[in-house]
Amino acid sequence: MKKAKIILGGFLIVILILSACAPAGNVFVNIDWVDFIKFNDITYLRETQNAPVSINDNVLVPYGEINFKIADNVNDPNYHSKNSDAAYLEKGTIIYSSKDYSPYFRLAVKKDGGLLIYEADTSPNAKKGSDLLDIGGRVNYIGINSEIDGKTELATIKDTAQVDALVKMILDAPVDRSTMKTGDKQCFLEFHLVDGTTTNRGYWLDTNILSRGIQLPQEFGQAISKALSDSNNENANDTSSITYFPVQKDGYEALPYPAALMQGQLVIDNGYLKLKAASGFGEGTLIIWPPGSKLETQEGVLTIVNREGTVIAGVGENLKIGGGVLTAETVLKYTGQSPPEDCKGPYWLAVPGIYNSATSTTVFNPNPSTLSDEMRENPMLLPATIYANHYSVSVDEALKRLEIQNSFGETGLQTELSTQEPGTFGGLWLQHEPEFKIVVAFTRDGEATFRKHYSAKLEPFMPYFEVRTVKVSLAVLEQTQLQIGHVFDKLDIPTNSAVHVIENRVDFTVAESVRTKVEGAIQSGKLDLPEYAVISYVN
Repeated sequence: MKKAKIILGGFLIVILILSACAPAGNVFVNIDWVDFIKFNDITYLRETQNAPVSINDNVLVPYGEINFKIADNVNDPNYHSKNSDAAYLEKGTIIYSSKDYSPYFRLAVKKDGGLLIYEADTSPNAKKGSDLLDIGGRVNYIGINSEIDGKTELATIKDTAQVDALVKMILDAPVDRSTMKTGDKQCFLEFHLVDGTTTNRGYWLDTNILSRGIQLPQEFGQAISKALSDSNNENANDTSSITYFPVQKDGYEALPYPAALMQGQLVIDNGYLKLKAASGFGEGTLIIWPPGSKLETQEGVLTIVNREGTVIAGVGENLKIGGGVLTAETVLKYTGQSPPEDCKGPYWLAVPGIYNSATSTTVFNPNPSTLSDEMRENPMLLPATIYANHYSVSVDEALKRLEIQNSFGETGLQTELSTQEPGTFGGLWLQHEPEFKIVVAFTRDGEATFRKHYSAKLEPFMPYFEVRTVKVSLAVLEQTQLQIGHVFDKLDIPTNSAVHVIENRVDFTVAESVRTKVEGAIQSGKLDLPEYAVISYVN
């Protein structure tokens, strides 16, 4: 089964599923619409506020009524939305404007005792920023948020005069709808308004574009960059800003490591170093760092270094960290101390090894004063001894395996298969017991595909390769992680997730307190889990 994800017009996600057993041209189309409404040719997107927006009937004025609900009624990806259309609101839903804001900026819907706010995304008549954003004289401060989730605040601008000047630049800036170009270096600007609500827009520092199509001057970008730089210097230079930095004990207990992989951005959250998942969902996961890790400030950035002084991670970096989720009790076992009461987890046991896309490697290294002369001369001897004790092999065998592990990454095979065989490549990992193997998985035609990618650089590793068949490709697992995470987000259910390559599945972790809500979503069909997606509930 082949899946493709397509975004059309910025308003919908289309998943085309072509069955290998179906006749040619038999395509099932599943459209996941962005939550929008349309009036007066203006497309409004739902704005997710940091706090519930209370209803003030004194300022609400009926503005229109939804005539057509697109979801569940439209299966044509080429459908063009019309005025009074809504993605998810039912026909007959009353739309309100507010006396406090221009209806060309904001509209609202009453729901569950509060308001759902919709804000203008695109307007054919928008010539200036003020045609899209009615925020003049209304901004308390500007938050600069992470590109990962759009919510984690990296820096702020609170000086009143500067805030007013930047807002004026936005309102006066021209809008160019012809290109809708963006850029490569993104963050999100969150405008905190005097009425307690916020408005959040994507911003690209390299092109000075504010979503959608607002062309800002270079001076604006310089102010944002300076605020980010000042924040990094203020927060990252001071290691005392980290109130809890859990590190695995030097006396390694030979406990097996989980084999999952988590990706995201390393951020400081309330004094804790957390990884915000790449999917953007959940509140972040506290990292339990490998033995010997410590905090240092290098070139104005708070970094984590291993015992040799090599940087393995830095605040703000996008990382890949192997390992798995721990309970608070297990954190105590690995670190010798329990997490603070206000640090509820989840917790992630970091595997010594791959930390980022550069595949940096670290090894165990207790205090050098405790090492024998032989171990001082051969820094690989200590990890080999630990490995040998854990897997019941000789030290010589352990040294050989660790050398294979360290040198195999230079072949680039995993990257090659991921990019050239995304439809069938199921992952690659090292198996340490009962036999040492380099496992390569495919959904079909594994032996033939592997032979196609043979080269001389793989020859030293050929005795260890084993090709296996799995049900689902790695690309599909990763796509499923993002898609289901998106559904959880729409349901307002915080979750953390990880792709478990060896088990060929995606794991989602949610709080026990929302089990009923999750099960209700599954029963109603709002949350459709494939057999390779597993939900775990934690307290």
